[in-house]
Amino acid sequence: MVDNIHKNMTNSQLTAKEISFTLGMSHSNFYRRIKHMTGLSLNEFVRHVQLQNAERLLTGGKLSVSELMVEVGFTNYSYFWNCFKKQYKTTPKNYAKK
Repeated sequence: MVDNIHKNMTNSQLTAKEISFTLGMSHSNFYRRIKHMTGLSLNEFVRHVQLQNAERLLTGGKLSVSELMVEVGFTNYSYFWNCFKKQYKTTPKNYAKK
């Protein structure tokens, strides 16, 4: 599941339906499986994977915050910034400085 999200990371239009289809599951079964395994909704799980990838890219230091935001599938800078800050308790820029 996570591999499929990573393969399509730059696709900001990636939907749960597309992921479930490629895994050969119905959307509702896929949603229930993610919720059972992680305690997160499907959208929260995808966002969590995206932010983990952003964290990894930030520690590499090769991309700017704007570049890596697009690389992990976000299209809105303030939304990315808010999600990152909520998960890591610091801004992407400050995290990169660590």
